[in-house]
Amino acid sequence: DRKGTCYFKWKDGKYRLNDRAKGASYNFDCFDYVMFLYGCNLYQALYRINDDMLIKATSKLLKDSQVIKCNEQKTNKRNINYQVTTREWNDLDKKYWAQFGINISTVAKIAKPVQSYLSDNGGFIFTKKYEYDKNDPCYVYQFDGRIKLYRPNSTENKWRSTINNADIFGLNQLPHFGDILYITSGAKDMMCLWEMGLNSIAPQSETIDIPWDILADLKCRFKKIIYLFDNDDTGIKMSAQFAESNDLDYIVLPKIDNCKDVAELVKKTSIVNTKSIIINGSSKRRVE
Repeated sequence: DRKGTCYFKWKDGKYRLNDRAKGASYNFDCFDYVMFLYGCNLYQALYRINDDMLIKATSKLLKDSQVIKCNEQKTNKRNINYQVTTREWNDLDKKYWAQFGINISTVAKIAKPVQSYLSDNGGFIFTKKYEYDKNDPCYVYQFDGRIKLYRPNSTENKWRSTINNADIFGLNQLPHFGDILYITSGAKDMMCLWEMGLNSIAPQSETIDIPWDILADLKCRFKKIIYLFDNDDTGIKMSAQFAESNDLDYIVLPKIDNCKDVAELVKKTSIVNTKSIIINGSSKRRVE
């Protein structure tokens, strides 16, 4: 059928399935199609393809791997609910993020500016906790219905959240495949790397590692994964520990002008200088 709406097409060195009747989103290579068909990630798709094709290599590759299960701790603490009202970006927002070399268009990929928010302390009786002040801006990160509020200038209420440890900054913004992926200690450092053209994600804290199933998927997609945490004692300790347990690399930024992380180094020097340090001048330590 020369006028068929569903067909295979050779593009970028591989066959892709196109279904024009379904729309532009129905455009798959073999891995995309398996992920779409079964609603799984790349790691799970490769596992399924392996088993369906009777290669049965997956079990051999994973036979020595260990999965550590943590018991869920039950508490009587109520979950706090939030009602957040957002606003438009303004020049003060641009000025704040620009000091770290971050454009508003980059921040807007994962966050929104907040006009006000209310919380209920778990009892569904909401009271206002914040109203926009030019000297105390607030931004909200969203994770599938969960949120994390960030007030950079606040000393007592800097963070408020309903997120969990599996919520990863930047995970949905990653390309399908890539060469190097950096795991940073926070969203701000991550966005600095985005501005440098580098792939990056960030857990909720540098004391929290990426969940093993997500990390396994990322290992299939990126040739190299590097931890890039703060250069203080905790950051160095945790990046070395996670790198060793996951058979990955980590790098430590040199201490320049007492800068402990990527964002501070960009602010004190420049984004070009910081990128050069990350790629060429950092103290690289490979786990053998």
